[in-house]
Amino acid sequence: FRAADEETRRSLVGTRFAALSAAVLRTGPDRIDPAEGLGRLGLDSLLAMELRARIHAELGVALPVVALLSGTPAGELAAQLHEGLAELAS
Repeated sequence: FRAADEETRRSLVGTRFAALSAAVLRTGPDRIDPAEGLGRLGLDSLLAMELRARIHAELGVALPVVALLSGTPAGELAAQLHEGLAELAS
C-alpha cells in the first residue's frame, strides 16, 4: 500500500471498501455506487455495525456508524477510509 502512488492507493481502498460493503449487504461489489449511500441497498444499524467491525478488523480504521447510516455516498466513505489509513501509515 505504501509503495503505491496516491491514485492507486485511492483506487485500492475504494475497491476494498466496495467488496467489504457488498459482502455485508450480500450483493455484488458492482452494485456499490460511489455516488449513492449504502442505505439504498438495505444497510441498517445492525449491518452498519457489522461493516464497521469488518473494516476495523481488516484495515484498522473505525469509520463512524453514523457516517455509514447517514446516506453519505460510498465514494465519500471510501475517501474517509483512505484518510484513516494514511493517518495510520504516517
